[in-house]
Amino acid sequence: YVLLKEKNMLLTLEQESKRQRKPMPSPERLEKVETSMKNIDLVVREREIALRLLQTGHEKPVPGEWRHDFLGRTFWYSYKEWPIPWHLNKKHKKKRFYYSPHVNHFIR
Repeated sequence: YVLLKEKNMLLTLEQESKRQRKPMPSPERLEKVETSMKNIDLVVREREIALRLLQTGHEKPVPGEWRHDFLGRTFWYSYKEWPIPWHLNKKHKKKRFYYSPHVNHFIR
């Protein structure tokens, strides 16, 4: 939060110096604050990934896979928990999962 307050203060100082048409004193401080914020964000993200790997064994927050829709377009499908397993669900069994013959040609 200290870096965020510092960044807001520097941005305010920059706007005030623009309004007064004077050069901003030491503009490199703004770049240093942004670099520090990026570094902190990187460290936090690495720690979250390491913790997730320890707890679940997955690197991504939501496990999933790449699938094709009925037009042959590829999309990311994230797994969800369902109250009834797919092999016992009657509504799921009624769905037809196949591609039309004219779509198979375009699937890579």
